[in-house]
Amino acid sequence: LYINLAENNKRGTASSTYLLGFDVGASIGMLFGGYISGIWDFQTLFIVDGALCLTSALIYILVSKPLFEAKRLR
Repeated sequence: LYINLAENNKRGTASSTYLLGFDVGASIGMLFGGYISGIWDFQTLFIVDGALCLTSALIYILVSKPLFEAKRLR
């Protein structure tokens, strides 16, 4: 989505930034999930994960999608 916001000569940087963010997010998510499951049970872990998924969907709908529509190049 955001790679399409970059100019042609900046697409490599945009792609690299996206993939770095994806890797960091997956790593932090696994650490956070392991921490929660070590303290509480798996039901709590699934509730927290579901809340995070809903939060990310709301952020996409309310922030990211309008920003993309306003600034896309094509």
